[in-house]
Amino acid sequence: AIAELVYGILKQAQKIRGRLGKSIKPEWLHSISDIKEQMDQLIQPEFIQNTPAKWLRRFPKYLAGIEYRLEKLQDNRAKDRELTLELATRWKDYQAACQTLSLKGIDDSRLLEYRWMIEEFRLSSFAQKYKTITPVSATRLDRLKSKLMG
Repeated sequence: AIAELVYGILKQAQKIRGRLGKSIKPEWLHSISDIKEQMDQLIQPEFIQNTPAKWLRRFPKYLAGIEYRLEKLQDNRAKDRELTLELATRWKDYQAACQTLSLKGIDDSRLLEYRWMIEEFRLSSFAQKYKTITPVSATRLDRLKSKLMG
């Protein structure tokens, strides 16, 4: 089952990367850059071993959300840019929390939850038709970050 899942993920990721490699309108560069970064964060070396099964099973949804975002980019450039900036802030918060907790020698499972809630927030922001695994919002992410850093 895992082999089939991973095969599907890699096939879907290859399709997306193919779309990203085509000529891109200059006004889409900001969004395309964000999508490429998201793809790199998802499909990285050893992602299969490093991703808990619960979240690995969500990858097809995350990738479908990226495809949907690409389809809708023409009509939603301004909103896409706004959401991209919001998500960049969330990702920086996550990276700061990783660094802070690592320096303190703390391995907190809530950090892992925060990381994947960012992906769920992306799904909620760009492709609402792909339901999130749990309710997620900027406020919920802020609360989780406060618990982590508090």
